[in-house]
Amino acid sequence: MCWLEKIKVFDQAEIKNERKALGFSEVEIENLRNREGPVLEKMIARDKDMAKQNVNNKVRKAKYNRR
Repeated sequence: MCWLEKIKVFDQAEIKNERKALGFSEVEIENLRNREGPVLEKMIARDKDMAKQNVNNKVRKAKYNRR
């Protein structure tokens, strides 16, 4: 089963025992439950870094073009 399928099945199975019955391990249950937090934080941080880089590049270009 691929991760997307696992996530769909996981979201449908509300109760922990139900999830265990479907064959999810404890670690998988934790990873799937926490999948939003760390992943989203990484994506947000990456977006902020990209925005900062774009601003720095524009400033650098403007300084260079003034010469």
